[in-house]
Amino acid sequence: YLFLAIPNFCGSTLMHSLLETVPTIVPLSRRGRYSNIDFVEGNVVAYNGYSSWTLGPHSIEANMEHVHSNTFNYDWNYIKMVWEYNWAETNPYATIKMQKTPGDIFRVKMITPHFHDLKWILTVRDPYTYVESIFRKSSYHMDPHRQLDQICYHVTRVMEIQKEKKII
Repeated sequence: YLFLAIPNFCGSTLMHSLLETVPTIVPLSRRGRYSNIDFVEGNVVAYNGYSSWTLGPHSIEANMEHVHSNTFNYDWNYIKMVWEYNWAETNPYATIKMQKTPGDIFRVKMITPHFHDLKWILTVRDPYTYVESIFRKSSYHMDPHRQLDQICYHVTRVMEIQKEKKII
């Protein structure tokens, strides 16, 4: 297993797109029975395994870290079952199963025990560029001018979390 613990707006989609070109890697997909969209994040594929509390606020998830990092908000057996089925349906011959969900930065410790021989790719982005990217791409009714303090907290906290995981 290869999972990307890359925060939102920090290059996770680019990294995912590059890695999925490797023939031995199978990403989660909506191909076939799902739709014609190739790229999909893990929480979208196994939506029913995630509590509705884990769905907001988008782009500044660190403000809800206590929700995102609470193991009771996830059904990891169900999530793994759905992901395994998706990988097998997409490419049963691939030797590396890849998954990316930016919010996983809050879930590394709870995910790892469910996937034997799991490897993580951790990255961060320049903090000023990261703040600017969230500010510029704000969505879901965010008001980046009024929520700048929350955006800055999110970026700082994400970097602290990534630094802590570096030594896992």
